Amino acid sequence: MVTAAGLLEKPITYDIIVSDFGRDATIEYLRLVSNSEKRLIKTILDRDGLEFFDEYRRIMFTAIGDVAFFKEAAILKSALSHGHLRDDILIGVGSSPSMSQEFIDRVTLSVIQEALVAIDHGHNILRVMIPCNTLSSLAKQIGKMIHSDMELKRIVETYAPSGFDIHRLTTAHIDVYTVPEAVMRHLAETKKNGKMTHLLVLGTSGTNAIYGAYTESYAIIVLPIENWEQELIDEAIVASIGGDRNKIDIHKEQLQKEIIKPRSDMFENLTILEACTDFRLGLGVSSLEVFADVMVMDCYRTLIS
Repeated sequence: MVTAAGLLEKPITYDIIVSDFGRDATIEYLRLVSNSEKRLIKTILDRDGLEFFDEYRRIMFTAIGDVAFFKEAAILKSALSHGHLRDDILIGVGSSPSMSQEFIDRVTLSVIQEALVAIDHGHNILRVMIPCNTLSSLAKQIGKMIHSDMELKRIVETYAPSGFDIHRLTTAHIDVYTVPEAVMRHLAETKKNGKMTHLLVLGTSGTNAIYGAYTESYAIIVLPIENWEQELIDEAIVASIGGDRNKIDIHKEQLQKEIIKPRSDMFENLTILEACTDFRLGLGVSSLEVFADVMVMDCYRTLIS
């Protein structure tokens, strides 16, 4: 049985969270992780009547909120073209451009810098994550680049000419986590009686395909989305980012009537996934909430099993 002493013997897991692709979503993710971790720790301490202290926590973290650096070129282009920002500044929504190599490099550089700080603090178990479904491909690219000496050298020489010792990264164990993989793993582990799950993904245009790539691994059918339906979802996402409650309610009702109900009538075992971290619609399972719970459990699994 796990004790308080055993808890303190577990090594620290240090999370590098790339944020500001929805700042509110990142703050909400941190709140969810904090609450989930606290509940888990308290179940251990309560058995012996011990008080909870934050110092029991095994997850340390830093959140990189530097979208001004990540998207410097795109922000400048939009400002010069329109005099203000429009939704084309968002990656993965509507006609938004794909990620540039410069954007990928800048995010990776920021991750490298934070990883080196964590290593200097004595942490050797590092996790990199972006609490965003659409940017799971970015997370994977970051993972490849931080494990490539050639890519690390190129990025440092381009963006940090003063340089730093990237070889220190080899002393740490660094894993990259994505929201879709964690969510699909969770859905597969919690399926009822092994029945096939039909998954309706409410996310940006690229999200459905991202989840669809996991169907063979987890025996879950991701339902197709028509173009006109995707336009409705994109409008709901933009409204959610803006935070106008009236607009959000209108789009929520539209999604229920035109997208969800027809599929609910067709499939008995239907799971609705709000696969956009800006959604707080209550229409189905939240990918952000699932991701937070899975990240906590993955950290503590070896201790509590």
